[in-house]
Amino acid sequence: MHSGEHYWNAGIFVATAETILNEIRQHLPDLYEGLMLLEKSLRDGSFEETLKRVYEGLKPVSFDYGIMEKTKAPLFVVPCDCGWSDVGSWESLYQLRSSRYDNDGNLSDGDALFIDSRNNFVSEGAGKFIACLGVQNLIVVDAEDALLVANMGRSQEIRRIVEYLNAKNKKELL
Repeated sequence: MHSGEHYWNAGIFVATAETILNEIRQHLPDLYEGLMLLEKSLRDGSFEETLKRVYEGLKPVSFDYGIMEKTKAPLFVVPCDCGWSDVGSWESLYQLRSSRYDNDGNLSDGDALFIDSRNNFVSEGAGKFIACLGVQNLIVVDAEDALLVANMGRSQEIRRIVEYLNAKNKKELL
């Protein structure tokens, strides 16, 4: 619908840190308490241990639900075209970097060779050379402890792999 009568919440919020902390204190007191413990831990050198303890004790809640749906503070909608994209998949990341494609639409974040290959994205973080020969529309993500090879058009389905790893208690691979 392009009537101009409705706006889409892109999840971009602008506020001072003080305002956000006040809202967290009021609507998400457990999170606020955890943040205050983290602030203290930065000074006493116990940040890593405190972060782990605080994080494990928090309930997952989105900013929209936890704060924005409950606040009584004045809110304003500011229409803008700021080139925002929800980088929620490897395909989205590939598309955002279109200025870096080679002549065949390939993109690499590491040492990669593409021969007779088109529209592939290689993200290499483990120091390996990756060669792609005669392939199209692939996402190849090489991490130190795992390798992902997926069809570009199915990148939103990677959550199925995450579900499998969680079910098999292989969280260290996430």
